[in-house]
Amino acid sequence: MDTIGDDDRIERLRLQALVSFSDACTIPRLTPACPYYRVDAGIPRCDEECRSVLSGLGVDRAARDVAVLGGLVMHGTPLPIEVAAGYTPFDATRQLLLEQGETIGQRSTGTLFLQLRSHAAETPGFRSQPASFFFEVWGELSRRTIPVEKVLSAAIAPAMAASIVRLLSAGMAYDLPDWQKAFKAARAMRPEIAGSYEAWFQDQAAEWLARLLDDDSEGFLNWKAPPVTLLANMPVSLTEDEGQWLWDRFTQAHFDDWDAESPELRTW
Repeated sequence: MDTIGDDDRIERLRLQALVSFSDACTIPRLTPACPYYRVDAGIPRCDEECRSVLSGLGVDRAARDVAVLGGLVMHGTPLPIEVAAGYTPFDATRQLLLEQGETIGQRSTGTLFLQLRSHAAETPGFRSQPASFFFEVWGELSRRTIPVEKVLSAAIAPAMAASIVRLLSAGMAYDLPDWQKAFKAARAMRPEIAGSYEAWFQDQAAEWLARLLDDDSEGFLNWKAPPVTLLANMPVSLTEDEGQWLWDRFTQAHFDDWDAESPELRTW
């Protein structure tokens, strides 16, 4: 006769779930869904509080050296039989490939972000999609109440600027005469930053492109070059913390792993 009650079964299930959850969490990614997960200075970390809870319940899951075949010694925690599958990091690029056959409205927000960046960072005139594709994706993201301009400013303008500098530095910017002129002239105007000129120019270019979003979205997409004097003296002041937060969440983490009680979480 089975004398185990429902309360005991539930308690055992909770314990097994905690063991599986803690053992499936590994450095460096850890498990963003964990309530003890946090990010300090951009680095995911925790204090292994889940294992402390288990220790208090009489279960030892501390990491230890484990000898395996061939004399190899590995440091870690052996996965128990209860773990059917560990935590799988979110792969936004794989998701993009899976959604290639979907309509724009059916694609995930992360996929649309990546497609915006891929399109905008490709040299105008050599893109596989027309400009209408970029603005159609922009419109779909806006329909989802996402502040697209902030994402473009924080994550996509810098990628465009990096493409521009890469072409200029390699002497391959044949179709960008205005940028070539600005690249040469600004160097002469700012001799004090000769040692880090390309990095400085890239920051200036990203700042300029982000500013274009206010009144010339087509100029933004077409890599419109700035007046040389403006570029050489323009302070880098635009910051889009919200745009970067959105970019990171949709391209580096799965939406289902978000903390539903996060004050930043809205309707996206």
